[in-house]
Amino acid sequence: MTAKPILQAVNHDGGQTENLRLIARPKTDIVAIPSKPDLRSYQFTSPIWKVSIPAEDFHRARVTILWNNVDGFEFDQAGLIFIRPKPGLPEPSAQNQGDADTAPSYVKFGLEQFQGAPICAVGASNPQLDWSASPVTASLTEVTVEFVRYGSKLVACVFQKSSTEGESSMSVVRLLSWPLEEVEEDDPPIWIGVYAARPDLESKAEGHNFLASFTDFEIELKGGNTFQLG
Repeated sequence: MTAKPILQAVNHDGGQTENLRLIARPKTDIVAIPSKPDLRSYQFTSPIWKVSIPAEDFHRARVTILWNNVDGFEFDQAGLIFIRPKPGLPEPSAQNQGDADTAPSYVKFGLEQFQGAPICAVGASNPQLDWSASPVTASLTEVTVEFVRYGSKLVACVFQKSSTEGESSMSVVRLLSWPLEEVEEDDPPIWIGVYAARPDLESKAEGHNFLASFTDFEIELKGGNTFQLG
């Protein structure tokens, strides 16, 4: 029987995992090349709950984001994260964020505050920046997002409930070709988890943290073993 993956805290002190919450302080993000050229490249300061698994074992990850960010700031983020560490930095952190040679590749997928309302956004780096967005209902309070393996590719899907019937509909938001390709035997395990970020590019959020809440975080491994992690 496959052992249940263990949730680990990155860039925060941990706590109870039954109710998954993360507190993102201002100026926290995971980004390779920021949109503002005067900011530090290769940032890895966001709080994360993650599991580490061999790349070949991963099949699917899903989480529901509980969104209550009415008084939020531009570019606040919460969602799933896929991280592929480099051999030179298998455990990136705020204390060791990496550089052009060692910073990890990543895919962030979830909700992001944009022009005063949430959008569903995918941000990735390998190391070139890739960003896309799709609309969601402005008044939503939760949304479910999912990563699914498709060969060496990673597919990002979103599930939204109908406002009239309460049923969920699934949409494919993005397909990325590189996340699981050319994995070497001695490569570090990949990370799958949830993250929160408050980039605060306009420096307006000093003293105001962003609380991100999640539920129904589950990971399915190759062979069908599925684990509920929060």
